[in-house]
Parts: sequence; structure tokens; C-alpha cells
Amino acid sequence: MDIAAGINAVSAAIALTRSLSDAAKVLDAASMKLEMAELTGHLADAKLSLVEARDEIARLEAECGRIKDTLQEKANLVRYRGYHYPHDKDGQPIGTAYCPTCLTIEGRLFRLIDSRRVHEGNHCPN
Repeated sequence: MDIAAGINAVSAAIALTRSLSDAAKVLDAASMKLEMAELTGHLADAKLSLVEARDEIARLEAECGRIKDTLQEKANLVRYRGYHYPHDKDGQPIGTAYCPTCLTIEGRLFRLIDSRRVHEGNHCPN
């Protein structure tokens, strides 16, 4: 269920509450119970939508924070021979390069691993 469905459920619950207050004197007990059950269902749908929206917002905020951290870290890297490296105080590349595919496509920083085999070169652990 998405936010629009939650809003619709709340709107339906509000409309049903208005009709209940207008017709409370006319409705018998069975009809009143049926209307209250419908109202409860709409409110439960709204609550579910809000919980799902809260979870999605938390997930997106965490992803946004991860992307900000990656961008900040990337700004501190130096590009050398097509790869990004950490650098020393003089701006010279040091250590192992980061995977260019992961950095470009996924926006994630994974250091390449030396396979210790001449014909294979470095590979990404991701």
C-alpha cells in the first residue's frame, strides 16, 4: 500500500464517520456495527500505509546518507590511469585503487583486490 492509498483510506474513514454521525439515530444496532467495522478497516489500511511510508522514508534517508558519504570520500580521491586512489599529502596516489564500475554505476567504494596472479590482475570483491 502506498501513500495515496493511505490518504484514500483516511478520506473514506472521515466520510464514513460523518455519515455515521448523521445517521446514528436512524441506523439499527446491526447496521451501526457494520459501519463501525468498515471504519475500523479503513483506519487499519491508513495505519499500514503510514508504517510502510515511514519505513520507506527511513530507507531513503539511509541511502541518501550513504551517497553523501561516498561523494565526500570520492572528492578526496585522485584519479590515476583510469582508477581512483586515496592520495598522500602531495596528491600522489597511494594504496589500492577503487573499483571503477562500482564507483560509477553503483556509487559505492570497493577497493580492488590483487589476485596475485599475473594473468588475472585486480578484481572487485563486490
